[in-house]
Formats: sequence, structure tokens, C-alpha cells
Amino acid sequence: MLEQLQLRARALGIVALHLEVARSNGRARRLYAAYGFEARDRYALMTCRLSPVAVRRWHPLIAGGELRMARPDTP
Repeated sequence: MLEQLQLRARALGIVALHLEVARSNGRARRLYAAYGFEARDRYALMTCRLSPVAVRRWHPLIAGGELRMARPDTP
């Protein structure tokens, strides 16, 4: 599954993939490392939790690459 994700991302011109994993989850970290993922100590993961009423969606292939507001039940 990760290989397919990497292949599709490359085909779309995406140059990097980022994921979140608990520092204490050694098994998952080893799995991701086997697929080329590396811990990035110079960077911090930052999160902004959004209410379920309005979800911000941005995708360069959908909505012409613009930021738009959408309800969770909207595809």
C-alpha cells in the first residue's frame, strides 16, 4: 500500500510525503523507515483542530487549487 502511494505521488509530481506516528510506536517507525521515511528532528508537527461543522478542504486537483469551506457531508 505504501509503495502504491509513493508511485502515485511521484506520478503527480509530489516531491515528499509526510506522516504522523507516535515516537513510542517503534514497530510503525521501523515499517515507515523501511519505505524511506525519516524522522525530522528540525521540524515540529503543528496541529489546528477544526470543529466538525465546517471543515477546510484544500486539494490542488479539486476546486481549482483554492481554499474553500465545505460541510463534512459534502464530497
